[in-house]
Order: sequence, then C-alpha cells, then structure tokens
Amino acid sequence: MPILPEPDSRQQIALGHLKLCREQLEQAKRSRALYVDLARKYGLSNQSIGDALGITEAGVRRIVAGS
Repeated sequence: MPILPEPDSRQQIALGHLKLCREQLEQAKRSRALYVDLARKYGLSNQSIGDALGITEAGVRRIVAGS
C-alpha cells in the first residue's frame, strides 16, 4: 500500500475552513426552512417570502417541500 504524504498545515487550515463553511451552510438551510415555515404560519404568501429571500415562489415551495 502506498504511503500518502501528510497534508501540510496550510492544507489542514483550508480543510478546517471548508468544514466550517459546510456546517454553517447546513445550519443556514435549517434556519431558513424554519423561518419560511413560521412566515407561512403568520400568513405571508410564498411570493412575499421569496421576495424577502431573493428567490422565486417555486423556490419557496421547494423549501417547504423539503422541510
């Protein structure tokens, strides 16, 4: 089996930042879904939610369907 070189410290730092970005993105997606659900419960339309998020009404429906 070949011996793989140890990643240097810059690579470790880059990997750490990428993992942090992934975690933050996953948290943001969960938060967005919760707030979309809450906004709908408060009576906002998919159009107004989409306008606030900068996405289409269809995008809002996909968020709702995925949550």
